[in-house]
Amino acid sequence: MDIISDIMLERGKLTLAFNKQKNYRIVAVCAPAGYGKTVAVTQWIKKDDRAKAILPVDEYDNNPASFCERFCAALNACQPQNKTLLEIISHPSFLTAPDVFTLRAISALSSRKQAVLVIDDLHLIHNREVLKLLHVFIKRLPKNFQVVLISRHDFPLELSDLLIKGQVAHINAEKLLFTNKDIMALYKKRGKHITWQQVKDIGEQTQGWVMGINAYLLSGGNSSNPVYEYLDDFLQSNIWEKWDEATREFMLRTSALREMTPPLCEALTGISHSDKFLKELLQKGAFITQLESGVYRYHHLLLQFLRQKVKERGDEFERSLWEAEGEWHMSKKDFYYAIDCFIRSKNHDGIVQCFDLLNAPAVMTMW
Repeated sequence: MDIISDIMLERGKLTLAFNKQKNYRIVAVCAPAGYGKTVAVTQWIKKDDRAKAILPVDEYDNNPASFCERFCAALNACQPQNKTLLEIISHPSFLTAPDVFTLRAISALSSRKQAVLVIDDLHLIHNREVLKLLHVFIKRLPKNFQVVLISRHDFPLELSDLLIKGQVAHINAEKLLFTNKDIMALYKKRGKHITWQQVKDIGEQTQGWVMGINAYLLSGGNSSNPVYEYLDDFLQSNIWEKWDEATREFMLRTSALREMTPPLCEALTGISHSDKFLKELLQKGAFITQLESGVYRYHHLLLQFLRQKVKERGDEFERSLWEAEGEWHMSKKDFYYAIDCFIRSKNHDGIVQCFDLLNAPAVMTMW
């Protein structure tokens, strides 16, 4: 079951957001897995009258020769009638100096016809030499070429100076979220009747996450439906297995928190630089959002996944997390939060201690 392609829906507001970026040399579409980035870009350029090409990169493109060859093939797709370009990229010596031939190919591009070049899954490119080449290629492309970069992460350092020069427009996770109107339109398209209250409930449950909405739609709102098992499989393979062990442990130990702050995360994880860690997770697109108040929250559906992982570690591990949070709240004199945590961890001594501390000021006043 392809759960993303199943949610193809024309979204006028999102298309308008893309159209506003047409004058930028580069459009960066950055959001975590399952936000429908590729679908949104594909729908946008499908209605665009410019020449177009999509280059979906993968791990094998961390080889400079492979990347250059495929990059040139995408250029050729934009200008298939350009004989000079074709001669350059089909030259028998291309692989002996792929970077030089690619620069020649770029120089041979016509500057007359508008074109858009999409590079999908940029986050899979981690070879610094390849990223540096991409930076050079983008800068050398004629002005009639717009480049769309799709990634789960923010721009790599090798491309950061493009941000400084203000050449980049951003379509972030927030812009890709489904609004309640989008949810209603999706259900109507699928021939399903739904009330406005149900729309609001689905919006709250999924927080507008495309993957979550489609899973909810296909399951009929039943969390025991196999579609929800598919969603768990998606989170497992596309998110959980992509994190290193330190990130997994951090996420597990903070999954019980309603809201995350660096000091509280430090208390639960033992990581002294929790603020930096949270910001890195935010940049990596790890389904974390930062509120205006500065606190962090996990996406609701990821939180369910993480808490299930905690349960798999056993009751003792789960109780230890609640107990650690309770002790932290008690140290900050947030006794009601502390009591709630101690109740969950079955720490009766902690509960008693909180009530003693709550009553202490009243006793002193009587004397």
